[in-house]
Amino acid sequence: MNFNKHLYPIALIIITFLGLILRLLYLDKLGTYWFDEMASLVIARQDFPKIWEYLVIENNPPLSFLFLHFWIELFGEKENVVRISSLIFGVAAIPVTYYIGKELFSRKTGIIAGLFMSLSFFQIFYSTDARMYPLFQFLALASIYFFWKILNKNAKRNWFFYLLSTILLVYTHIFAWTIISFQILFLYIYNADYQKIKNKILTAKLFILLFFLTWFISKIQAMDFSNLTNGLYFRTSSNILSIGQMLIDLFYENAPNRFIELPLVLLIISLGISAFLLSVKDNKNNEYFFIFKTSKSLLFMTLWITIPLIIIFLFFPSSPAKYIIFVGPALYLLIAQGIVNLKLKPEILIPTILFISIVIFSDTFDVLKNTKQAYIWDKVVEYVSEEEKPQDQIIIHSFIGIFEFRQYYKGTIPYEGFYIFDNNEEINKMIIKRNWNTIILEKDYPKVDKKMQALTNGHNRIFLIEVNKPPFDPYNLVDEWFIKNNWHLTKSEDFKKYKPTTRNYVPKIWLWEKSN
Repeated sequence: MNFNKHLYPIALIIITFLGLILRLLYLDKLGTYWFDEMASLVIARQDFPKIWEYLVIENNPPLSFLFLHFWIELFGEKENVVRISSLIFGVAAIPVTYYIGKELFSRKTGIIAGLFMSLSFFQIFYSTDARMYPLFQFLALASIYFFWKILNKNAKRNWFFYLLSTILLVYTHIFAWTIISFQILFLYIYNADYQKIKNKILTAKLFILLFFLTWFISKIQAMDFSNLTNGLYFRTSSNILSIGQMLIDLFYENAPNRFIELPLVLLIISLGISAFLLSVKDNKNNEYFFIFKTSKSLLFMTLWITIPLIIIFLFFPSSPAKYIIFVGPALYLLIAQGIVNLKLKPEILIPTILFISIVIFSDTFDVLKNTKQAYIWDKVVEYVSEEEKPQDQIIIHSFIGIFEFRQYYKGTIPYEGFYIFDNNEEINKMIIKRNWNTIILEKDYPKVDKKMQALTNGHNRIFLIEVNKPPFDPYNLVDEWFIKNNWHLTKSEDFKKYKPTTRNYVPKIWLWEKSN
């Protein structure tokens, strides 16, 4: 791909515009909010003193919630309007990936990696999610870019933007420290080369740490460690294969056609090997051959990929891939450099890039074509509103579905989230604080019985709305209670006709009636 220098900006504009179009197409298919988005919205709606109360019980640092607070103040709370606050950072990450590729390797590598950023369904999915992850990735890439710049050009401008991006980064997501960790490790590996600025960089990172501790200390003081051993993350098994699955998720997330995984794995392995093989010209035979040679750029990128993976595997083994969303661009750069190292002629290189893009990202187009609506809470409340009678009761299982149901329900019958543990907290705070550590075990059936007796007392019909039930009620104790207590199932709706494609559990409705 023999681009002249002035054609690279044009190519960057085209692939960035492509990424924008694909994200807007998926944005149009999302529909209602889902739980994580509602959690962000519930916090962002508050005034500043109240926001701080929420932030000391929320698992994430405050920056994204403060940003969203001002966003909804200016533009309102319509779903697509709120999601655009994430989309702008998701799209902006495409050119930043290009510039990192340009600095580490070449413009050609940067363009190919930028194309992969545009096409990746993982990137599209989170670019349209009203959460902190697009902002987190954008700031991570900015921190990585300016860290590399200060290593190679000790300019005040680079230092300023490195400090700014990294401070904002650690205030966006706790996994920002995995990025700082790999930067420090790289600095020590090449200690002799960076002796003049090493102490200055470490001082900067100490300053960033002290700045971060102003929030983190208050967070630790407010943490409630009760019920943690019953928490979802503590009961999810994980092994070395989970790392491979996480790497695959960094391309696909929840795309449905997982048959493409094997070709993807083979491509990553082969092109990853190619990335570590520097092609050189054999003057005698006038042919290309490969020799193994590791450069600083490749080691830097290797640490960028492996250190976050090692940390997440050792300490947070069941965490989702979105926590290391910033590793995705490094994988795309690895593949892109592997392609470049093949030294193909332009007439072969361009079809090769197109073929690899189709193989890796075919699911992107499949999802965009077949998804009707990703989040369907409007359909849920519409169904209930059409079927409800004045004396009915709605039980939402698990209790975290209260956020979404309350957002869209306009009916008049009572509803309550199913929660069996003693709790006197405000409902919003309780949901945000305990949405991951409330698994119901078999030994908890007496509590289930007591709660269900209270919720169903005086009602002959119950709408049971199941959301996120499998991980939180793995033994189906609520369903078991209805059967044991002579209720019978009269209607159900699973909403599969809408073809939702979410990583969230799709809501289901069960209408139970009390037997005479």
